[in-house]
Amino acid sequence: MERLRQYLRNPKYWLYVSLMLLCVLTICYHQIEIALKIFLPITVVLIFSNIIDFPRSLVFAVVFSCILSLIIVDYQVLPGYSFRLGLSDTIIYVQVILLMIYLTLNPRVPRSRDFFRYPIALFFLAAIISLIVASDRVVSISYLLLLVTGYLLYRYIVVVFNTEKDVELLTWVCIVALAFIVVRALAVMSAGDPQARAGIFLASRTGFVFSGPNGLAGIMVMLLPFTFMAFYYRKWIVKVGVLLVFLVGIYLLTRTYSRNGYLSFMLSILVMAVLLAKMKGRFALVSLVVLGIPVLFVGTSVLLRLFSVTMFRLDPSALLRLVMWKSAINLFAEYPLTGVGIANFYHATRVVRIGFCHNLYLNSFAEMGLIGGTAVLALLIMIFWQLFGTFRVLRVGFSKYLNVCLIGSWVAFFTNHMFDQVCFFVDRTSEMKFFWLLMGLTAIFLISTRKPNVKQDAHS
Repeated sequence: MERLRQYLRNPKYWLYVSLMLLCVLTICYHQIEIALKIFLPITVVLIFSNIIDFPRSLVFAVVFSCILSLIIVDYQVLPGYSFRLGLSDTIIYVQVILLMIYLTLNPRVPRSRDFFRYPIALFFLAAIISLIVASDRVVSISYLLLLVTGYLLYRYIVVVFNTEKDVELLTWVCIVALAFIVVRALAVMSAGDPQARAGIFLASRTGFVFSGPNGLAGIMVMLLPFTFMAFYYRKWIVKVGVLLVFLVGIYLLTRTYSRNGYLSFMLSILVMAVLLAKMKGRFALVSLVVLGIPVLFVGTSVLLRLFSVTMFRLDPSALLRLVMWKSAINLFAEYPLTGVGIANFYHATRVVRIGFCHNLYLNSFAEMGLIGGTAVLALLIMIFWQLFGTFRVLRVGFSKYLNVCLIGSWVAFFTNHMFDQVCFFVDRTSEMKFFWLLMGLTAIFLISTRKPNVKQDAHS
């Protein structure tokens, strides 16, 4: 019994268990080559765990799981919408859940403060209550499954990664993830599109990665602000590399023809430029960003896409959004307490058969009632309140620059989700994890800034 207790408290035991489960899973699905791909990073984790402490070595596997999007389960939950479970989700299920068991059993693991536990708890409570009136509980439970998976990733980050070193590490996770997305998108885009070659308007509006063009744009505008960390680092190779990722990212953003993406990116860059100018009085930087970045978007196709808001015959998406928003308001008025059921907007709306109303905030009120909608707004208000409050007291240094990047990322998230739901729907399995990744980074940043001796010096 004592030996069993020792095994349960050994973190490497849980890693070996997860490795075996992954191998069995992949072999059962006749994906031997995928099993080998999974074995390689986990082997690297085992090697690194002998050099540094075990929990931090697992960051490699978590990053790998966020980027990987190989699908092993794919079934249609709604017409035009599929629930996809990829190896990325499986890795997070196995590793994070088993690791949380280990952390629960180990009393020596310090517990960190979770700034956002109350609005998150309120959100899940509203989601569970909404199941009472949900007309399609299969869709609701599938969506809740994804939310719980992402929440476990968030809790894992908050519990384990709560030092200044971890904050910097996770910041680079966001930059590296953006670089992976850029490289993969370029590789897919280079294959070409027959419709695009035929010259059809918006035919080249390809998602490249994720569930579509708006999905790619939404994730990129959340990650692009972190490239501004190049202002902090002094090494020229870091500055050049990050700048290259930034420029290629902007190019790919223009290729998505996402109006939500354009608006979100411009607002986030504007806010960040003003904050950076307040830090060092760089008014020239503000002028360069505000006047220079729009030039990159000036092009015939991009301008046509922007002005298509009023061209309903050419592109009815703007008109459809207005119709769906009105429908969401009517649903909330009809079901103010419970909503129509989480992920059940498709079944409840009587006007347009679309899975969600392309506005996270109206959608939350429509599907989860007053409690759910209030929880979402309270979470975002709390995030901005904490970040802007921290910005006022920090001195210039790493934490100050990261604070600006986080504010820019959340401005992009808030703006983008006024017109879309990039990270929140049952078929957004990959996109949703980036929301929880951003939540985790924000939480541990706030935790680290509450500790004494916050890092303020510049890197050499």
